Amino acid sequence: MLEANPNLTWRDVQHILVQTAQITDQTDADWTTNAAGHDINHKYGFGVVDADAAVAAASNWVSVLPEVSITSGTMTVGAAIPDNDSNGITSVVSMPTGIGTVETVEVTFDAAHFDPGDLEVVLTSPGGTQSILAEQHFDFIGNPYSNWVFTSTRNWGEMAEGDWTLTVRDLSAGTTGTWNSWTLNAYGVVSAGAGPELITIIPNADAEARIEYGEILHVAPHELLLRFNEGQAIDARTLEAIQVVRSGGDDTFTDGNEVTYGTGPNVDEQFGYIGIGERPNEVIIRFAETLPDDLYNLIISGSGTAVLTNIAGVPFHAGEDLVIEFDLDLGAQIIAVVPQPVSRPDGHNLMQQRDRIDVYFNDDPLNRALV
Repeated sequence: MLEANPNLTWRDVQHILVQTAQITDQTDADWTTNAAGHDINHKYGFGVVDADAAVAAASNWVSVLPEVSITSGTMTVGAAIPDNDSNGITSVVSMPTGIGTVETVEVTFDAAHFDPGDLEVVLTSPGGTQSILAEQHFDFIGNPYSNWVFTSTRNWGEMAEGDWTLTVRDLSAGTTGTWNSWTLNAYGVVSAGAGPELITIIPNADAEARIEYGEILHVAPHELLLRFNEGQAIDARTLEAIQVVRSGGDDTFTDGNEVTYGTGPNVDEQFGYIGIGERPNEVIIRFAETLPDDLYNLIISGSGTAVLTNIAGVPFHAGEDLVIEFDLDLGAQIIAVVPQPVSRPDGHNLMQQRDRIDVYFNDDPLNRALV
């Protein structure tokens, strides 16, 4: 396959093998079809490799879009698992949009049980496909399911959005346990039809703070975290489309004295840093210097020559610009403190004023009564 197309990625190879595999051992009763139309089997996977078909597909294969992921977060269950009960207990998570089609899913399962081998764990997708993650088995050592990670490819090509159900059954009498929690992560191809949308702006890594339109800030943001909708992967090559514009002290943006912060050649002040955050749907902006009191516009361009896009090339905000206005009102700021200042009161001789401290503020007017 790689001789036919050296540009294949490991994910391309997976896609080709899934699409070209053939059913083997057709008498096996476990064969079924998932919601995307792929033949699947717990023992044989997607079937036997068809080498001729795989090489033929590889020769003109167009690489798949980049991988993205979504997560359910940790779902706390905290329930006893009924002993020797084929009905078991279930927990449901609703996954958001953000993945075009699923490649793999990952379940982190946490349970305390005196005999983990008693447990059967089954994941059911929104499309109805079941993945038996654990079967009843003899477990002499008694390995606990302590944040145990299961992975399945049986949902290949399905949609991630919707309700996923995890069922846990204790199929043997005599020992009991508790299902503590679980997490579902889905990995797949970015959806080419869904562009980035701004969800929130977090200043100074403050989990409790948000910047919304018209917000008045009393602490200068040295960092802004821009979080976009789940499942997006922002293209770092398009970050020039994000700018912060200062009005220039007159609360207007139309008279030509504005100051533009950003990246690239067409700005007045360069960001200290701009890049992708810890997650692919986050952008971090850091300012090189403290921002002064003024009215600001955060501008994200979805149109024009510099457009923010995801890694699939889909533009931000359905091809429209977004402007978030905020006001920075820091109040009086101390510029310098001079203890025991030295001066020439007679114009000639230096004199140190030992009983005096001079404090210099910025241009904000001070309230003398409060001073």
